[in-house]
Amino acid sequence: MDAAIGEQAALEKSAVSASVVPGDRKNALFSLVPVGDGTESMLRFSLSFGADAGVQSFAATLKICQSPTCPCGYIGMECRPLTGEGVPNSGDLAEMMPLHLDIDVVDCVVKSAANASPAVDALALAVAAEIQDTDWGWLMDHLQGAKRGLMETMNLATLDPWFPPEVVEDGAMVGYREVFPWAEVWTFESGDGRWFVGDEYCVQPGCDCTEVLLAFFQPGDHAAAVKGTLPVPDLCMFFNYKTGRFQVETAKPGCPTDRLISALRKTCPSLGEDLAQRHRQLQHLGRRLIVKSRRNSKPSNLRLWDKGPQADRPDSSQAAARPNAPAAGRNDPCPCGSGKKYKKCCMAADERSKPETGV
Repeated sequence: MDAAIGEQAALEKSAVSASVVPGDRKNALFSLVPVGDGTESMLRFSLSFGADAGVQSFAATLKICQSPTCPCGYIGMECRPLTGEGVPNSGDLAEMMPLHLDIDVVDCVVKSAANASPAVDALALAVAAEIQDTDWGWLMDHLQGAKRGLMETMNLATLDPWFPPEVVEDGAMVGYREVFPWAEVWTFESGDGRWFVGDEYCVQPGCDCTEVLLAFFQPGDHAAAVKGTLPVPDLCMFFNYKTGRFQVETAKPGCPTDRLISALRKTCPSLGEDLAQRHRQLQHLGRRLIVKSRRNSKPSNLRLWDKGPQADRPDSSQAAARPNAPAAGRNDPCPCGSGKKYKKCCMAADERSKPETGV
């Protein structure tokens, strides 16, 4: 783990819900143990290192990367051996020499550093052999919760996120989870099962559009949705969070468009406000990071689905994109799709982006 890793010394008990840490964890490796006045918790676990070594108990504190835009799924775990049955206080823990492990909660892998001691390597192998599905699920929930907590207090003026090159160079739309990979995934239930919704935005400086491209998926694997490896969407539509209007862009045959819109509205009553807030965040970053906007009408690629062979992707007639368009006249509809006249929308930004000509 590098200098960007900041320590979260213990898990706050108030942040642990019954749905995340069930009361019955008989088949789990990790347990949460109250410390001091009960306002905090830490991990504790026991492992067998063979008949000669017996069972060893450990207390563990966690380290989370403090960048809300970092896509890594690692949790650093500092494990300290316990010599008795009691729970040590914070001072005792600080004096113990920790054994450092890296837990990849996305790929479910336990790792030790390349130059780790034999004791750390042995601990990593023992944890990997004993860790249970319930432990992996809890660790994933904890990482997501910590990242989303960082997003609530992040400073957009100092954030250094990554924008795909096609967003910076060609003016393509960007998915919110491309910039903030641990953001909440919108889900809702319809008559035919569970649906996931991805959202993409225009972040070009000078554009004041209020439309969001929503992509509806119905993946069979929830873990794939968490990782962002989603299939080709069943439905893509533009939603104007200012007017509340939906406009279908593409839909698979038989897709229950009206029913999905109704179910989404019912499940997410604050959808418009939430999308507007996300758009404002990305626009702030766009104004700061996209130095020169080269607005055009190139198609917007949905990068939310899994990266498969080119043949498996939709062709240009089916992709969620605006078609290429000739240069717009002052009173023509704006090519960005906002519904406004060109002169009332992007004309000023386009004029600013043109190269200056000398006399």
